[in-house]
Amino acid sequence: EAMGYSLREERYRYTEWRRWQNGELLGVELYDHATDDAETVNLAPASSAADVRRRLAAQLAAQFPVRALPAQ
Repeated sequence: EAMGYSLREERYRYTEWRRWQNGELLGVELYDHATDDAETVNLAPASSAADVRRRLAAQLAAQFPVRALPAQ
């Protein structure tokens, strides 16, 4: 039912979980490998990570547009 789409940079990994049927955003993960190699702390909800999250979300959307997801 859900599909994860990830983008990995040298420092960060960003993932969006979307409902397969309609592309609805279900959840977001953001990990900073400079401080958390094991990916134990999801920074996505932190206001301090908002700029990084926006930047990576835009990059991910350019690679995997929601409109490219399968239709119902």
